Parts: sequence; structure tokens; C-alpha cells
Amino acid sequence: MRKNFIWLKYGKLTPDKTAILGTCVKLSYAELAEKVESFANYLISLGIKPGNNVGIISPNNKDFIIALLSIWKICAVAVPLNFNLLNKEIEKLLTNANVQTTLVHKTSEVKISAEFKSNVFPFSKTDKQNQASKLPLCNEKDALILFTSGTTERPKGVILEHNNLTASFTSINNVFNFSANDKLLASLPFFHIGGFSVITRALLSGTAIILPASLKTFDLAEAIKKFNPSIISLVPTMLKRLLEMGIEPNNNLRIAFIGGGPAHTGLIHSAITKGWPVVKVYGSTETSSMITYLNYKEFQKRPKSVGKPFPGNVLKIIDIDGNVPGTNLKGEIQVTGNSVASGYFMNKKDSIGQFANNSFLMGDIGYLDNEGYLFLQNRKDNLIISGGENINPLEVENVISKIPGVAETCVIGLDDNEWGKIIVGVIVKENNSVINGNDVKMFLRKKLPGFKIPKRIYFVDKLPKTSLGKIQTRKVYEMISKL
Repeated sequence: MRKNFIWLKYGKLTPDKTAILGTCVKLSYAELAEKVESFANYLISLGIKPGNNVGIISPNNKDFIIALLSIWKICAVAVPLNFNLLNKEIEKLLTNANVQTTLVHKTSEVKISAEFKSNVFPFSKTDKQNQASKLPLCNEKDALILFTSGTTERPKGVILEHNNLTASFTSINNVFNFSANDKLLASLPFFHIGGFSVITRALLSGTAIILPASLKTFDLAEAIKKFNPSIISLVPTMLKRLLEMGIEPNNNLRIAFIGGGPAHTGLIHSAITKGWPVVKVYGSTETSSMITYLNYKEFQKRPKSVGKPFPGNVLKIIDIDGNVPGTNLKGEIQVTGNSVASGYFMNKKDSIGQFANNSFLMGDIGYLDNEGYLFLQNRKDNLIISGGENINPLEVENVISKIPGVAETCVIGLDDNEWGKIIVGVIVKENNSVINGNDVKMFLRKKLPGFKIPKRIYFVDKLPKTSLGKIQTRKVYEMISKL
């Protein structure tokens, strides 16, 4: 078992304090520690050893948290997976992360093929007592592999160490002072860093994690009304829907972190005027979540900024020649700090290009003003962030290109008040092709999860290209804006 298991220290410090709270669940820290101990023994009985990668396929619930902590307790590495992906995509991730054992929750509809079945086990043991097992003390540094989309088709698994997660909490806590009286709403999926961080922040501060019935807007609204969280994390799409429902912040709410994609100034202003204590944040999986913040008071002065770095994070702007330009000059954003991941799992090529000495190149273009506030301009690559989901346009383009009657295609992201960005497919038909937008979407529904399917399809006679035959994405944007 792991020595100095910091993630459950409040099981001894404040054993009667509520750790997990929801409509159908309430666990104290002592009860959580007991269930983790039991489930850890179950995992040992499955043959899981320190350093093994263990997949978790589950919605947000107490079982996810128990399984995660049990995996860490025995010094294994957790690999949370997006259960909304197609089965074949999940299996690809299992292979890429070298997952030896996968835990699948009964409420997920994921069906693993026979190739992986022998190493797939249920969560049902979380509520049962399992016989204690003896295991030598261990201290595995790696905690987590979280997958993130990028410019390449192959998903990249970010390796996060326990020290990265604790460093992230410490830097954020230095500003916002989490206390045992706080209650954190688990409003984002645990397989995303924004949602996952709710777990780690709560456990390290001895606060309660509130589990809504689901992540649908109605259930989030009900949880806000019933449980009065003091801290919530939302992507802009969620915030917009809550405002449209007329949901007002409760008196207990002191922080509403907004990140995970572009947040339009009008949306933030509307939320602030209605009393929401908005804090714009910016970060990534590779940086263990947020690295900058802009509170609602600062927003009035710099509405287009994403704020200043949290303590412990140093930002630099790197130009195309690798130099650091002056104030207000654009370049790629680099962050240095102890929350920066060690690299990508089994992917030295991309790791070498982006990670070095606790530093990470964010892939975003931006600039710092004379007071150190960060402003984002655009992505260095073409990654589209829609509703908090990272979407690689190349992946979508490759699937569209397989549709009979499609000559070529370009996938772009257009600004949208609800989603931040929406996916748009621009298609050139083959001669005599009669396909339409519905045909395209029907084909894609069989090949891609819903959030990767373009919301709009445009057909054009030709796509703008360079002299070398490369599609000019910027000109495609201009073309579509005129339609």
C-alpha cells in the first residue's frame, strides 16, 4: 500500500466531515476511507500491481472516486476514459495507454470486444467488504494518464504525477483559500481535467464533493438549488444554459470558474450582472488544469484577458525564432511550474517538442500586457474547442472524405454564443454527386461521437489552396462568412 497517502488524510483529521454528497449518497471521510481500503484489496485480488495502468469507464459518481483512490492506494496509475466515445475509440485508447485492467461501471453503455474482455471487471465490489491483502509499501510517482486531443490523429495521453496535482492545488489555494466549509460541485466530467480537479481540490482541503444526478443543465440547476455549493466549474456553454433557465447563484456561492474554451465577453458580463462570482480561467490537461485567473472585478478593466498566472506559474511568450518578444507582442504561450506534466505517454516525439524542464508550450498564440495579464489570440494549430470538448478537425475531415460523393473537405470552427465554437464541414462534391447535408450527418453518426459531428454543412465548388495545393483554412473562413 502507498505510504503517506495524502488523498485520504481527512479520513483521520476530520473523519465525520462529509466527503461526498448527492441526492442518493452521503459519505463521510471515514466512510470513504473504509470503502477505499476494501476496494483496494479487491484490486489487489485482480492481480493489479504498483505501476500498472488501470482504466476507469464511468460517469461521475461515488464509485468513480472510490475506484480512483483505491488505484492510487495500491500505487497503480488511473486512466479515466470518455465513455461517450465509440467502443472502437475506447479500445484504441486502452491500447495506447497500455492499460492492463479496466473497470467498467454498470451504468455505462460501453461494450468492450472479446480482445479486451479478459481484463475488464465491474465496479460492483465498491459496496462490499473485501478481504485484506498484504502489499509491500510503495510510492509510485505517476498518478494519472488523461487523454487530450491535439493536431495529430493519434490521441495523446498526458502523464500527471501526484506532485503535479498537489502543486496545482497549492497554487490555486494560495489565491482562493479553500476551507472545510466549502462545497465543490462536480459539474464537469471526471475524464476531463477540469472535472477531475474537483476531486483533488476537495480531498486536499477536506471539503465536500457534490454529485449532481447528471451533468444535464436541469440536474446541475437542481444541485445548485438543493446543496448550495460554494465553488463550481463550468464551460461557457453550461453557464449560458443556466442563465437561460433563469438560475441565480445561491448566497453560498463564492467562485464560479469559467474555462474549457472561449468565453464571449457578453456572456461573462451578463453572468456578472446577475450576481455570478465569475472567475475566468485558462489552462490545459498538460498543466494539471488552470494556470491563470481573472476575477469579475478585473474583468471590468480587461474583459478580453484570461488573467494573471497563479503563484508558482511563470508565463513567457515565445516568438517563431524562439526569442522572448517585448510587451504586447504576440507569440506562443509557454508556462513553467511544478504543475506541468512530465510528458505524453509513449510519445517522445510530441513530448520533446512541447515539454522541457517543467515547461510546456501551450499551442496557443497570445501576448502579455505591461502588467502581466495574458491575452489569447488563436490556436497555433487548428484544434477546435466546442462546449468544452477538444476536437481535431483532421479526424473529422478523414471520416467525411470516406463518404461516397465527397471530393474533398475542410473542417473549421466558427464562433458561437452557446458552444464557444461550432464545427462546420465545408465540402466539395464529386461530379454528378447528389449527397446533401443530412446524408453527411447520417454517415458521421455511425463513425463519430455526437460532439464531433459538424452542426453545419456547406457545399462549395472549390476550396482555396496555396500554390503547393494546401487548403488555406483562413480563406475558407472568409468564404463561409459570406455565405
